[in-house]
Amino acid sequence: MKIVREAIFPDHHLYTMKDLSFIKERGKEVDGIVTTEKDMVKLKELNLDSLPLRALRIDMKIWREKEFYQRIMTIFLSYEL
Repeated sequence: MKIVREAIFPDHHLYTMKDLSFIKERGKEVDGIVTTEKDMVKLKELNLDSLPLRALRIDMKIWREKEFYQRIMTIFLSYEL
């Protein structure tokens, strides 16, 4: 896909019908609208029938995982409980 427009909403945004109208207007004459899986769940509560909406899966990978967890445990154990 080639990005031709964007609409940015804050994290943890609760979508309204006004937001849906805005998205529909921004999405005119495009082949697809991309959102995160998290926001797709929220948007599905609204009427999405006419939108070519697709969810983007985001995965997190921890590089040098062993070192990461050792560092976390060092920080955790340094706090007084």
